[in-house]
Amino acid sequence: MLNIVEIISEAQQGITRPFLCRCDDDHEYFVKRANAGRKAQIAEWVAASLARKLSLPVPHFDLAEVPGQLLELRSRVERREWGSGPVFASRVVDNAVEIRFTDLSAVPLRQQAEVLLFDSWIGNGDRTLSERGGNPNLLWSDREQQLSMIDHNLAFESSVSEVRADHVFATASSAWDVVFTTTWPQRLVAAASTVTDIWGRLPDIWVEESAGLITLEGIQERLRLFNDHRDAAWNT
Repeated sequence: MLNIVEIISEAQQGITRPFLCRCDDDHEYFVKRANAGRKAQIAEWVAASLARKLSLPVPHFDLAEVPGQLLELRSRVERREWGSGPVFASRVVDNAVEIRFTDLSAVPLRQQAEVLLFDSWIGNGDRTLSERGGNPNLLWSDREQQLSMIDHNLAFESSVSEVRADHVFATASSAWDVVFTTTWPQRLVAAASTVTDIWGRLPDIWVEESAGLITLEGIQERLRLFNDHRDAAWNT
């Protein structure tokens, strides 16, 4: 677990109002505090852990503690928003910006298909972008030509059809060919088999304060949708 050594500023974007902090590994992180909601923190942790298991491009993440002496310097309202216990910390990606509509064609079609599949699998409907704008929750590095997936606080909420209706990579399902739909079910099953362990690493306070809002059993049921390439979920 990381320790926060500096609270730098509130992020300029994000409905959950993350804070930019420096941790004891000398890297900067965006942290999701208690004010985001315990359900959101759990969704972030579980989704990012599953993405990591699948070798998808998520920034390094960890749990982080904020020392009491740092919070003592903040306002009473802000201290309440930090709450008790660890926070979810996602490392800042250097030389990356929120992806623009004009960047989308630079993302390889197979990677687009993988992101679409992952979001469909975890029920994340919060990755939209068109010529009219949107909320892609993707970062793009022109220098590295590299994609990063961020902000999974709304995972495990949307149906497959809801995810695919407005997804930034909705058309990439054309790449769900025979090879793709033969190999990926096995990978999803293998990743899903680790979710009990992923859940077991959650802070107790997150689980206690989210009772009835998100459960291990509910997540496991969701992840079984894509167990077989013949399942209707692939063709929704």
